[in-house]
Amino acid sequence: MIFGVHWENVGSGQIDLDLSLLSPTTGKLGWDAGYRSESGDILYSGDVTTAPKPDGATELFYVKKQLKDEFIFFVNYYNYDPDILPFSIFRSKKPFLINLSTSCKILFLFSQSSYLSFKIL
Repeated sequence: MIFGVHWENVGSGQIDLDLSLLSPTTGKLGWDAGYRSESGDILYSGDVTTAPKPDGATELFYVKKQLKDEFIFFVNYYNYDPDILPFSIFRSKKPFLINLSTSCKILFLFSQSSYLSFKIL
């Protein structure tokens, strides 16, 4: 499975979203931690610090299909700005987009971070 976040810079400023995940089995992986699990079942794409238009930027994780685990998926708005920042969370190759612009604006005002928890079955 592949999942991650995609965004574009807003206005003339650079936007830096940071992806990470936390698991009881693997611990933390992502922009401020390891880029792959010890077993190699989870790989992180790397930290992208700006998202120029028209293509924007993407940070993602690859998780081997056989892996059975629970994760909390974090998106940190590193260089937070109070303007609404549209971004999309995606999974795999199939269309599965969730635009969290409005709700993330609220979450960012309080924590400058958003999270999504999920379980691989």
